[in-house]
Amino acid sequence: MGDYPAKRTRSVNELTDQIFEGSMKAEPLKDEIFCQIIKQLTENNVMYSEEKGWELLWLCTGLFPPSNILLPHVQKFLQSRKHHLLAPDCMQRLQKALRNGPRKYPPHLVEVEAIQHKTTQIFHKVYFPDDTDEVFEVESSTKAKEFCLNISTRMLLKSSEGFSLFVKISDKQTTDPNLPEFLLIAINKHGVSLIDPTTKLALKGSSYSGLLERHNIHTRNVGHVVDNLEKQGIEVRVVKRGEYNEETVRWADAIVSAGGDGTMLLVASKVFDKNKPVIGVNTDPERSEGHLCLPVFYTHAFSEALRKLKKGDFSWQWRQRIRMHLEGTGINPTPVDLHEQQLSLEQHTKAHRITTNSQHRKTHETYSSPYLLPVRGLNEIFIGESLSSRVKYKSFKPHLTLSLHRASYYEISIDDGPWEKQKSSGLSVCTGTGSRAWSYNINKLVGQTVEDVLRIGKAKTGLDIPLNQEVIRSVTDAYNEALIFSPEENRMFFSVREPIVNRVVCVRSRCWDACMVVDGGTSFEFNDGAIATISLHKEDLLKTVLLND
Repeated sequence: MGDYPAKRTRSVNELTDQIFEGSMKAEPLKDEIFCQIIKQLTENNVMYSEEKGWELLWLCTGLFPPSNILLPHVQKFLQSRKHHLLAPDCMQRLQKALRNGPRKYPPHLVEVEAIQHKTTQIFHKVYFPDDTDEVFEVESSTKAKEFCLNISTRMLLKSSEGFSLFVKISDKQTTDPNLPEFLLIAINKHGVSLIDPTTKLALKGSSYSGLLERHNIHTRNVGHVVDNLEKQGIEVRVVKRGEYNEETVRWADAIVSAGGDGTMLLVASKVFDKNKPVIGVNTDPERSEGHLCLPVFYTHAFSEALRKLKKGDFSWQWRQRIRMHLEGTGINPTPVDLHEQQLSLEQHTKAHRITTNSQHRKTHETYSSPYLLPVRGLNEIFIGESLSSRVKYKSFKPHLTLSLHRASYYEISIDDGPWEKQKSSGLSVCTGTGSRAWSYNINKLVGQTVEDVLRIGKAKTGLDIPLNQEVIRSVTDAYNEALIFSPEENRMFFSVREPIVNRVVCVRSRCWDACMVVDGGTSFEFNDGAIATISLHKEDLLKTVLLND
């Protein structure tokens, strides 16, 4: 195998491709390549030719092994040349090729350049999602999984899960669903190896495979519910969040919410017929509390739940829901679905403005009569400025802005009482269902706070108040349990400075850029001059199920 005759200067990679490409596709040619290289290294007095022969043998042993017939002869040859600098490395590469199998593509440029520079170390630059890069050593036999493990070790990550290869072709980035197993094959096929955007999850301590596992668990449990419904001869329509609308609700005789409490809240928000039952199934009980869903047992035994429903072995639970009327100036009854918003600063501040058409702008300038909003709140209503801390003023001087805290300013009337002006970070009005959710976390006390209050009371009154852990725990539990009331109870719980129990809440906005958020999922503009009346009505009850034990 002497010099390759050519009419023009060829790159080294072109020459190695010419030598190895055919043998990668035709099995018999692999032995022929080994024989020709060994022949070039036998009794060759031309030092340059012998040097190139060893370089080719080093590349060849990293690409594929010879046949079982030729293998002993190749090994014997390398043993007889064990004093040569590259012989031990060739033997090691050959063993890896036998163990891992042949590669699919000729040597990559980084391999060829490495051996040409008299080094068996191959270095490759890796680009990370944060625009940084590092150089890593790779081998011809390095697998993508091994390379990801090396990266995670260098980055001091706990796990390599979530890493995969991402390739860049010219200025476009694309993921290859059939990414080759060997790293250098991937590099050879696509150009530059990068880290997949899913690596961002691993860099943040999250796991892509973990998220995929949760998705698969959810999907299996949804399938379990659907299969059992269809076995009972029930027509089923499965819809995702974006497909769930009023037409779908009208079509159904009953609705099954498959997910967690958040899914149940979304489902309930569009159900206005109090005689249409809604049943929640927790499809990931390991990660979700599912207070609004059936007990966890029925997630994997939905047939038993259907049996009880068919037998009548259950009771209806009528959950109170909040309805809202908007009136006054500055109102915009167009809802914004927060599930579709990324909630970045720019999106959040513009979300309501995007939905405000010319008709609504005209409405802003006049006083509007009470308008019933097309949504019901099962958990709570929150009213407050969109962002409590935001950039408010821009100076005339370039690059200078002033960030000011903006509290929510409003007037409030409870059960037709007098109006009272207040400033706060916002206010929450919840139902009995919501008394176990955000409202509970706003108002609950921890043991340390109770202990401090009891200690102060003991010091101020001189009473012999025991401060042992049993008493503290008992007082804490008693107070926190008092925050919770039945989902069927006809009252609301209002939290701002302190909890106030009431039946009708009226709020007049004095805010600049505020919103009224229903169950954390739907938002309405609520700025200066707008008045919200928050109340409970029998027509808005949500019909849910309590299975008997």
